[in-house]
Amino acid sequence: MLLIATVLSALVFTIRLRTFRRVEEMRAQDEARQRKLELAIEAVHRSEDRYRDLVENAGVFIGTHDAEGRLLSANRAVLEFLGLSEQGALIGRRVSDFLPREIRAQFDVYVKTVLTKGRAQGLMRVRTRGGEEKIIEYDNSLRSNGLDKPVVRCIGRDVTERLRHDREIKQLNEDLRRRAEELETANRELASFAYSVSHDLRAPLRHIAGFARMLEEGYGGTTPPGATDCLTQIQDGAGRMGSLVDDLLNFSGLGRRELKRSRTDLNALVKIVRDELAIDWKDRSVEWKFQDLPVLDCDSSLLRQVFANLLSNALKYSRTRQPALIEVGRQWIGKECAIFVRDNGVGFNPKYASKLFGVFQRLHRTEEFEGNGVGLAIVQRIVHKHGGRVWAKSGPEQGATFYFTVGGTPHDQPGDPVPVVTAPGS
Repeated sequence: MLLIATVLSALVFTIRLRTFRRVEEMRAQDEARQRKLELAIEAVHRSEDRYRDLVENAGVFIGTHDAEGRLLSANRAVLEFLGLSEQGALIGRRVSDFLPREIRAQFDVYVKTVLTKGRAQGLMRVRTRGGEEKIIEYDNSLRSNGLDKPVVRCIGRDVTERLRHDREIKQLNEDLRRRAEELETANRELASFAYSVSHDLRAPLRHIAGFARMLEEGYGGTTPPGATDCLTQIQDGAGRMGSLVDDLLNFSGLGRRELKRSRTDLNALVKIVRDELAIDWKDRSVEWKFQDLPVLDCDSSLLRQVFANLLSNALKYSRTRQPALIEVGRQWIGKECAIFVRDNGVGFNPKYASKLFGVFQRLHRTEEFEGNGVGLAIVQRIVHKHGGRVWAKSGPEQGATFYFTVGGTPHDQPGDPVPVVTAPGS
């Protein structure tokens, strides 16, 4: 019996020990689960705090309203926009209370739309506490609050200033378009007027020169003293005026001409122009230097006129040099390939460079160098018509260099390396 009692006692002890250990294990598991739950709750609270901070400090309007259009929540941006200090003055009120009276009925249409389709977007006029009307751009969607009651989440922003700027920009664009049309019309009328005037001047000039010549021939050798000089000056003046009229016709005609671009080898073009000007330099000591020029997409006949005017000027203003040095080449200026014509002539004062390309603008007296002051204006108009630019660098008695670009990418041909320079200040 003693043995049996001892065995039973040991068995009971073992069972109690195992039960105790199991209870301790379950208590430890419960504590771990409780700790995890507490950590999860803390994480949820932190997430809610972050979300609340995000909503409160967002630069846009965020809020909710129920199916009746009554506000349930609103962030700080909404309160500040409406001029309210606390949510108590906002929660429970209908959104339509803040709309202009004449459009409040539209709010009911909006509510039906968002409840039916689940989303509504658009613009809405809102009146602030101070009575100022603003335009809100909204994007609202239907949500559930977990109690089977529909809640509409609202997100919006004040676009009043943006719309005002858009209207101003639209008006400015319209004004610009109208001014551009007026300018285009004025340019056409001016070009037509210049062409008509220049064309109509030709006949009177021919008459003046013709009658002066008839008077000179009619008097024969009995011309009164001083009359011969007067008649000569009349004929010379008529000749210069005729040349000026021709230049004006060419200048005005450029405005009506359309560009006909084609791939043009400038090497061949500039040598053709040089040969056409042979009468101006064959009996002079002139040294020509041609760098390897690119092939460009341009109007070859117009660019031929550019080279003709620039080379003619180079020959004219270097006639006092022995020898005259004229160089044609190219230089990279930034990402532009500029063509230049350089001479060792008399040059000009750089402070008057801005006047070079104006019509009838001359930096030298006619008694020194003939001309009408139209050639460089024609160069500029042709270059601008190609989308390029033209400028010049010089100094008194230091020669002159004229640069121009015509837009587009050059099609390089094999040749000598092309020098690279920094962009000028002009």
